Amino acid sequence: MNKEYISAGEVNKYCYCPKQWYYTRVFGEKELRARYKELYPERTGQNQSFARGRDFHEKYAGREKTRRVLRWMIVLVTMCIIVCIVWLLKR
Repeated sequence: MNKEYISAGEVNKYCYCPKQWYYTRVFGEKELRARYKELYPERTGQNQSFARGRDFHEKYAGREKTRRVLRWMIVLVTMCIIVCIVWLLKR
């Protein structure tokens, strides 16, 4: 892997999971696979080996959606308060 340049594919990997990108960049994919096989020899199928990562990303997406909804609610409530204050001051 060329350490001098970052490709569009690497940017995509970073956006998906910064830790995965970092470890791949530092250790390389072959080394990571070897370490994973040492740590989890019982996980031979791809479905099992990526289940934890998939679960993590699903939970993260859920939390991010909740955060987005809360931000919009805060913005709307703040706008309502400002409008009410302006209306009361004009009376």
